[in-house]
Amino acid sequence: MGEQTILCGMLQAGSLLCFDKLVEEGTDPAYAEKLIQFGWETITEALKQGGIYPDDGSPL
Repeated sequence: MGEQTILCGMLQAGSLLCFDKLVEEGTDPAYAEKLIQFGWETITEALKQGGIYPDDGSPL
């Protein structure tokens, strides 16, 4: 298995775990789905734009 395939599998597994946890805690499944998708889109876009930094601007 290639590195990209492994990372994709980890992303999918993490997303499913988050979804199950949110639904278990009473979150509407449709909202949980959109929240997780929006979160990943936000993170990946930030990484494409140069990274994610704490409030003080220093690299993690």
